[in-house]
Amino acid sequence: MQDCMQRLPQTDAELIHQRYSEGLSGLELAKRLKRPVNSIYQSLGRIRRTLLDCITRKLARN
Repeated sequence: MQDCMQRLPQTDAELIHQRYSEGLSGLELAKRLKRPVNSIYQSLGRIRRTLLDCITRKLARN
């Protein structure tokens, strides 16, 4: 997973870090980043799908 995380754009990796490592909620992220809550959840969903695709491809190669 670390390799897949490193492949993310910096802004996506930072959003994931703030959500899961720092434990911020979607609402807290929206306030911090001055973005609508819905856009935060859409971004997180897109990033999670990207990570899942990356991990699935890596596992398929092994």
